[in-house]
Amino acid sequence: MKNLIQGKRYLFYRKSPYDEKSFRANFKIIRGKTLIVNSSENESSPKTQVNTPVSWITNVVSLEEIMGDSKLPLDVIRLINEYW
Repeated sequence: MKNLIQGKRYLFYRKSPYDEKSFRANFKIIRGKTLIVNSSENESSPKTQVNTPVSWITNVVSLEEIMGDSKLPLDVIRLINEYW
């Protein structure tokens, strides 16, 4: 897994034993073999922490990477990222 910045929002792709899904959340920490995030789009409270095995994460992408060679300035992309 690439170097993630604590508190930054990412799109995580997760493969569990049952299916593959993606979710957006703020990276918090990797503790042992567990990824810990918060403010997941799937949770009702922004303070809820979500734990998932690191081995289930197949890809991690930031909005800047998704936007690629966009004409939008970086500060606009970061503002969009707060709502996306």
